[in-house]
Amino acid sequence: MFKSYLKIGLRNLVRNKSYTLINITGLAIGIAVSFLILLYVVHEFTYDRHLENHQNIYRVAAKVEVQGNLFEVAQAMGPLAPALKAQFPEVVTAGRMYIEFPFLAFEDKVFYEDDVYFADQEILDIFSPVWIKGDRENALRAPFSLVLTAAMAEKYFGDTDPIGKVIKWNGRDDYTVTGIIKKLPANTHIQFNILASFATLEKQGVPGPPLDRWIGYNYKTYVVLQNDVSRSVLEAKFPALLQANTDEMAEKLGLKCELYLQPVTSIHLFSKLQGESGGGNITNLVIFAAIALFILLIACINFMNLATARSVGRAREVGVRKVLGADRSTLIRQFLGEAVLLSFLGLIAALFLIELFKPVFNQLIARGLEFDLIRNWPLTGGLLGLTLLVGLVSGSYPALFLSALQPVRTLKNSFRSGRGGRIFRSALVNFQFVISIGLICCTCVIYLQMNYVSSIDLGFDKEQLVVIPLQSRQIRAKHDVFKSQLKSLPGIINASGCSYYPSRGTSSTTAIFEGHEQENPTVVCISDVDYDYLATMQMDILAGRNFSREFSSDTTGLIVNETIVRQMQWKEPIGKTIALMETKAGKPYNKPYTVVGVIKDFHFASLHQKITPHALRLPGSISYIAARLRPDSVAATLDAIKTEWTALEPSRPFNYVFVDDQFDKLYRSEQRIGRIFVYFTALAIFIACLGLSGLASYTVEQKTKEIGIRKVLGATVSNVVLMLSRQFTRWVIFSSAVAWIISYLIMQRWLQSFAYRTGMNPWIFLGASAAALVLALLTVSFQSLKAATADPVYALRYE
Repeated sequence: MFKSYLKIGLRNLVRNKSYTLINITGLAIGIAVSFLILLYVVHEFTYDRHLENHQNIYRVAAKVEVQGNLFEVAQAMGPLAPALKAQFPEVVTAGRMYIEFPFLAFEDKVFYEDDVYFADQEILDIFSPVWIKGDRENALRAPFSLVLTAAMAEKYFGDTDPIGKVIKWNGRDDYTVTGIIKKLPANTHIQFNILASFATLEKQGVPGPPLDRWIGYNYKTYVVLQNDVSRSVLEAKFPALLQANTDEMAEKLGLKCELYLQPVTSIHLFSKLQGESGGGNITNLVIFAAIALFILLIACINFMNLATARSVGRAREVGVRKVLGADRSTLIRQFLGEAVLLSFLGLIAALFLIELFKPVFNQLIARGLEFDLIRNWPLTGGLLGLTLLVGLVSGSYPALFLSALQPVRTLKNSFRSGRGGRIFRSALVNFQFVISIGLICCTCVIYLQMNYVSSIDLGFDKEQLVVIPLQSRQIRAKHDVFKSQLKSLPGIINASGCSYYPSRGTSSTTAIFEGHEQENPTVVCISDVDYDYLATMQMDILAGRNFSREFSSDTTGLIVNETIVRQMQWKEPIGKTIALMETKAGKPYNKPYTVVGVIKDFHFASLHQKITPHALRLPGSISYIAARLRPDSVAATLDAIKTEWTALEPSRPFNYVFVDDQFDKLYRSEQRIGRIFVYFTALAIFIACLGLSGLASYTVEQKTKEIGIRKVLGATVSNVVLMLSRQFTRWVIFSSAVAWIISYLIMQRWLQSFAYRTGMNPWIFLGASAAALVLALLTVSFQSLKAATADPVYALRYE
């Protein structure tokens, strides 16, 4: 029987070539897209699961409250890790990491490096990188020790043995290479190219509070718990530990802290704390999976629609089989078998599409996913299972529908596809239109929001604004000289020194405002700038004046943004006093400043965040030089800046960033979603149009005689085309209402992640429906015109 079913199934597929081509194409695209998404989902959910004992590894995170302002950070205090390891038997080990951005030199090779951390020896035990060379047990115990990945070792030392070699750190300290490791797998939430011994920080001291102070959240802290120990057991002991080590400055600041543990396997997708090293997005993952499911459903719907529409052609076959003794279960197996056969033929085509789409897909999701049919047997099994599921789902309704036909009616040729079948087909086509119109709406909203983000007035001009980091004490001390040399270059309009720049972040402190309660300080962002900052950034002064060298009192002056004036409800802000919390000799105190100017609100961070109170003051420290370039000579000006840098600091490589590029990076995830929506919407519409074309062909075939009679009675070509298109128009109109509601709710929630967002114009939804209608009419127009222009003589002789 199997051989017979297979033979009949293949004959039916060959006999109905257009039907077979439409289904195989749709199923192949659906299977390929769904599998690529499955590959991505598996990759994202396996983050950190390769770590030994991963079920017992946690990161310590902190909820920090300062004067009613709550911050959640992915770092903890310096003394915490040693205290956990020494005082709590539940902890097997604990280790700290502190990020650094040094420039390293070996002989004539000098590079700025990313993904560099100072780390305890215990970090090697926790993350268990594959060890290549060196003493694993002691590699990070001595000060000034380095562990490199194999790629870094080759970069600096080529083919020579790196162990024992000395690398110059920031042109000042000598670090000895003590170990070589393989880079951690890509699905690890934190990546490092170089580890330096934490003992170096303990010897040299670190920026901020000393390592023995229980204040300052600068260190990623990981712990490994004993088997079968719940994290809640250790978390319950944290309050007493913090109480016993209360810091004087924390009390002065009114700082409250709550520590908790994050399972390392949940960090990538479910943690969005300050100080994260990148991370995934569970919302994006759900969106990708939903789109893949919709594309697959559209392909399955095509199969169902075409199979039930062509049921008249299979009715006599069903009748004959039932008369010869076939029961319903036998027929169900036959038709499901044909559907599964078609699905596996689609799989063969899907394998080629997977290889074709994979580079584009990897670029979209910013990953490097690979798939090997033989080595990745679990995923291969998943692919086969997906294909089988698609065959069973798409063939289920046709199998149940055809197997229920009565042999008497089918053999007497009195069977016609009934009202129930037409309603079911209409519902499926409407579902396709809902998906297609909804995807078009979502794509339009995303692109309008990204357009809004790129065109909004940021409160300064980000174009042609270059920032040069001053990554050494020597050059920071000479920043005025460097800035003066840059301002003399013909390609530079203006230049300024600053402690931070837009998109990079800023520091904050508590402030007490004149006219408000002393006991209720407010958190204020602070940027140290020089006299040329406003002119360089092209910020607008709304009241008062800019800093001026003519006023010596400006060293204790502040320029504030509109938000401060609005929140304080100051009618005359100039001359008001703001006391900022600062430290002197490790002791906190309130230093009074006077407001000398008010500037227009400006966006220092992404549009996901609201503008917060922000004040500018004359520099306590300068870490960057910002320069505005003339647009007609950018490349030549950058070369000139590099020449000035090399003359001033020949030991360090020249480095720079453009502020507009940095802002673009803030929205990379949203831009990626927008591109994915475009590609997937196009695929969904293509598959839906394939199904519409097949359904239109069947509709025309069923109405051949009616068309002939209408033409004989005087109907024009436009009358016939309108008659055949009317049904599809009704489907689009009905589906639009459903699609508008669903897409509006989804996009409203997505837009909530932006503090500043565009509205959802009704024309977006009307345009999406109009586009879907045009595509539907274009799809069916070929078959309609073909039928409308045919000679009615042949139509009346039909059957």
